[in-house]
Amino acid sequence: MTLFNVLLFIISILVLIYIVKTVNSDSFFINYAFQWLLVGIITLVAAIKPKWFYNLSDLAGFETPINFILFVCVLFLSYQVISLISIVSVQNKKITKLIQEVSLLKKKMEDD
Repeated sequence: MTLFNVLLFIISILVLIYIVKTVNSDSFFINYAFQWLLVGIITLVAAIKPKWFYNLSDLAGFETPINFILFVCVLFLSYQVISLISIVSVQNKKITKLIQEVSLLKKKMEDD
């Protein structure tokens, strides 16, 4: 293992520990934690068996493994953004409905 692989391994372990601690403290939803745990595990595998990612990038038709990794990262982050936008949209609709209901209740209380 090269120095880079050792550092990547240590960082992956630290990230996994951090995610597990964050989930245990209830400050992170489990479905988001699962996605980041998966990323941490994949990074851990990349640190232990980097040849697998070279083969996978060749199989996918990428010239260099870093292009493949960047492509996968862009896909993952795009998925995260789309998921968060949909959550924000739902929350926005709920907030609008709540404001309307509160306004109607206020109006009703003022009229009485």
